[in-house]
Amino acid sequence: MALQPPLHTSPVVWRARIARILLLVLSSVLGFTSDRSFADERIARVLLLYPYNNTFPAGIAAGEAVRRRLSEKLPGQLDIFADSLDLARFPEEAHEERTARYLAEKYADKQPDVVIALGPEALRFILAHREAIAPKVPIVFSATSPAALTAINPPTDVTGVISEFDLAKTMELAERLQPEARHLVVITGASAFDRRWAENARRQLAPFEQRYQTTYLVGLDKNDLLDQLRRLSRDTIVLLTTVFTDGTGRLFVPADIAEDIAQAAAAPVYAPYDTYLGRGIVGGYVASFEALGSAAANLALQIFAGADPASVVPQLDPGSGYSVDARQLARWQLAAKNLPADTTVLFDRPTLWEEHGDLVTLAIAAFGLQSAVMLALLAQVRRRRHAEAKLKQSQDRMTFAAANANIGFWHLDRPTNKLWLTEHCGTMLGLPPEGELTHETIVSAIHAEDRETVVESMREAAHTGALELHEFRAVLPDGQTRWFLARSHADRDAEGKPIRLSGFFADITARKSAEAEAETKRRELAHLMRVSVLGELSGAIAHELNQPLTAILSNAQAARRLLAQEVPQLDDVREILDDIVAADTRAGEVIHRLRKLLKKDGNKVEPVDCNDLVQSTLGLLRSELVGRKITVDLKLADALPATLGDPVQLQQVLLNLMMNAMEAMATVRPPNRTIAISTHATTTGLELVVADHGRGISADDSKRVFEPFFTTKEQGLGLGLSICSTIVTSHGGELSLTGNAGGATATVRLPGHGAQFMAAAK
Repeated sequence: MALQPPLHTSPVVWRARIARILLLVLSSVLGFTSDRSFADERIARVLLLYPYNNTFPAGIAAGEAVRRRLSEKLPGQLDIFADSLDLARFPEEAHEERTARYLAEKYADKQPDVVIALGPEALRFILAHREAIAPKVPIVFSATSPAALTAINPPTDVTGVISEFDLAKTMELAERLQPEARHLVVITGASAFDRRWAENARRQLAPFEQRYQTTYLVGLDKNDLLDQLRRLSRDTIVLLTTVFTDGTGRLFVPADIAEDIAQAAAAPVYAPYDTYLGRGIVGGYVASFEALGSAAANLALQIFAGADPASVVPQLDPGSGYSVDARQLARWQLAAKNLPADTTVLFDRPTLWEEHGDLVTLAIAAFGLQSAVMLALLAQVRRRRHAEAKLKQSQDRMTFAAANANIGFWHLDRPTNKLWLTEHCGTMLGLPPEGELTHETIVSAIHAEDRETVVESMREAAHTGALELHEFRAVLPDGQTRWFLARSHADRDAEGKPIRLSGFFADITARKSAEAEAETKRRELAHLMRVSVLGELSGAIAHELNQPLTAILSNAQAARRLLAQEVPQLDDVREILDDIVAADTRAGEVIHRLRKLLKKDGNKVEPVDCNDLVQSTLGLLRSELVGRKITVDLKLADALPATLGDPVQLQQVLLNLMMNAMEAMATVRPPNRTIAISTHATTTGLELVVADHGRGISADDSKRVFEPFFTTKEQGLGLGLSICSTIVTSHGGELSLTGNAGGATATVRLPGHGAQFMAAAK
């Protein structure tokens, strides 16, 4: 965890720091001025073992310090491997065995030259599996306390940096800052590491237990722990060690839970880890994990230089010292004068004189110019008032213009949920002029069917900060429904959180009414076009109906003659009756098709089979095609996907295209009067193609044929193709008309629908 550097330290602190730096430099010089034969021979391999995962700040700080130090001293001659053992989340022996086997196989062909264990858990692991992972490879440990080292008892060829983690000195710091304290609370977690810390704390704090009423909170559930900390009295000293797991087995990063503990505790919290600083603790006698990592790297450099690992003496922690957070001193009203002389004060604000001494001097010198400054300020106030008056005038003009344009402005403050509206905006929505306006006030005025959509749009605008446009209906107090267009955007604070929404409402009721009226007119015009086309086909339709009616009459007369015989031939009569039923069905189908095309109902959306649509349309045009001596080349695709739409409107499109094709071939000799109709599936749906061998269409005309009132026919109105294009577009498709080698080709592209489309796409 990167901490803010101290802004202010005493001369004693600087002398202590300089002494530490000189100690590290001397250790580096002594350890690295010997034989460099190893580095000259080949690349040095270092294996860093992290005891946990990459979310633990202590391991990250120590590991990065090792990398920096080794990279400085062995530039271009170093290969660093790193593995996280994740022993906190998986403390089971089976996980450890699996990890050991994995590392043994991983480094079988790339044995490290030095293994650096970042903590006692990593040291214990590598010693237990040394023969399998890195046999006879020197081991350097870091951040390991004397108690942990005694328990592990490493062999003589293992060296490293011993960390004190001195709770007694941390307690001495707390006593200086809280001389009135009467209670002591020590916090540890439930993991094996946490409980070893608890035992170590009891040994180190034994001399203090007679002076304080001491309580050890070991392995509690996190929620219970925070509840107990909230009930502490102010005369309590809280010492925090580590909490890797709580009593329920939940895993934590100690530095993260330290922040929760420090925030919940009703008394100051101290700890021996520098990674806790900046997270709410007051401070302590802390070990610097960065210094521990650098020191471990120096020991590794000695080994690379040729030193016998058994002769490299373990070092004591070079970076421990008193550190406190100035912000927490102020929070708990703890006197900084009681701090030890060599304490590092972090996050401190220097005095005005220390930080701005030169500016203070200049301010004093400028005091004599106060009269001139006062005159300048008075002039500024006068200019500001003038600007405010002009701003007020500008606002009045804007309000007047918005009211004339039927636009209202609004502003919503999210933290307070207070709403501001221009007067005209409230009038538009029918809101009362008196009373408090809130977000819920506007929402309640929105039509129930549009309310959820509008609220979701406003929520999205607040979340993304993007401009949003949405239309909705509002119900006024008199029951009248009005249409509005709303636009909004979110303003955010420095942290990116939405703090307010602003926007406007525009009354678009007139536009919506015009659109609805235009749509009604379009449907009426489409209906008239269908009637017109059927009027042109009246002769063919009459012939289509006359054939089955004539057949019915002939068959009925024949049946009467058969029944008049002395011995009626009933089998023949039955066949005649079957023919009558078939002819009646044919006539009924023709009448049914005509009724569908002549109906003036609203749009009916349903799955439509375009192959059936083609067959039905050909049934209507059969007599017309025969009369005009036109043949149809039909190629309908199998398993054609359905499309979603109004079958009457789509049949009108196909009927219009086929009538255009027939009219285009009026001057063509009969053998060449052919209409090719085909359907096939596409990746997005289907295509229906109608091609003729007529007079064709020019490239310039093909760009304008869908414009209203443009026509290439002498008697045409120029509305048929325009209406067809509008119908296809409203169905999510596209209509195109192009010339071909011997006529024109109309292509209708429609989107697919349902499982049939999915099967066809495959």
